Amino acid sequence: QWDEQELGAIRDLSMDFKLARDCRIEFYAIEFNKLVIRLEKLLAINTSGTLDSKRRKAQEKMLIPWVKNDDVPLCPTCGKQFILARRRHHCRLCGAIMCNKCSEFIATSFAKDFIKDVKSSSEMSRPAPTSPGASGSSDVEEEPAIRSCLECYKVLIQKAQQIQDSNTKSVIEQLYKKLKGFMDEVDQDCPLYLEMCRSLRLGKEDYELEKVNQLRVKLIQLYEIIATVSKKIASLGLSADSPPSPTELRLQKAIRHAASVFLQNNLFALNTPPTEDEYNKLRRDRQMEIEKQIAHERRLATERHRQYEERRQSQQTETINLPRQRIPSATVVPNTGWLPQSRDTTVSTTDSTSDAMREQIEKVKSYIRQAKDAQRQDEVNMLEDNLKDLITEYSIQREREGSDL
Repeated sequence: QWDEQELGAIRDLSMDFKLARDCRIEFYAIEFNKLVIRLEKLLAINTSGTLDSKRRKAQEKMLIPWVKNDDVPLCPTCGKQFILARRRHHCRLCGAIMCNKCSEFIATSFAKDFIKDVKSSSEMSRPAPTSPGASGSSDVEEEPAIRSCLECYKVLIQKAQQIQDSNTKSVIEQLYKKLKGFMDEVDQDCPLYLEMCRSLRLGKEDYELEKVNQLRVKLIQLYEIIATVSKKIASLGLSADSPPSPTELRLQKAIRHAASVFLQNNLFALNTPPTEDEYNKLRRDRQMEIEKQIAHERRLATERHRQYEERRQSQQTETINLPRQRIPSATVVPNTGWLPQSRDTTVSTTDSTSDAMREQIEKVKSYIRQAKDAQRQDEVNMLEDNLKDLITEYSIQREREGSDL
């Protein structure tokens, strides 16, 4: 039995790994971009049609340096020696040497499609070719081709397959996209339907009963479609000869479970709208309730107006028929109005009418000051109107007394 060992020093190498990985990825990305640029230039040379074989070969050598024949006595791929019957051939993409059996030909049509798909960021409308070789039918043999080594050929094939995989959606992905679209539609329509039902139950006329029923039928159909599509996703590949992987099975079960929970949360909350008879009764009840409320508000407004008129008439009567006495201190008595302020002087006991009216004018001014302090603007306006009438009457009375003299 081994003794328990103590842990030594621990060092986190994550940053070193990421740095090395980033450098490696950057290197491969740069090399692949160079490969695509060379392929595009070779395509332009081969499709120009104005160059003979010698001039075309010279142009190809200018793209990338070719390895010298004397430096490579054996084929790097198969290891066989180059002889008169086994000639050396150069890769037009990297300049390496290989024999004829270890080389491949890239068709011009494939090169055009490949460059277009690499540069384009949109989805391809066609699948990438499974083989760029020019050793197929007679039509392809007549087509101009670019010789390459197996390594460059594999790089192009792998990249074309990646493009095809990234733009070709699987069956489960297509079904899930449809399922998600149906669920989004339910999330958009369900709150509106619930709001419609609440409005109808209150007897409001914001929505039509027929449209609410149509929306309910649409939601029920969406729920049925969601249940069907989720069941289909859960059963994908179960009856096939090659069953899906455990990861795919877990994904399918998770989608089915999410759809079931979605149906439970939304289908059970789907309220039933009232029938036409129930809705008509609810509308009549609401109309009666509104009419009662309006009548009640009118009675309250009439009562407030009556109380205001009574208070105003009472204040006018008190203002005109105030007795001549010592003016008490200012107080406010409910439902009676303002009382005069206290003064140190007593009211004159003369029987002159003008003096009595002047006394009333002073009292009304006192009432106006008190009403302004209490911020009762309606009473201020009423008292000011009374004050104008008193001043006018007082002026007329003074003119009469002057004429009598």
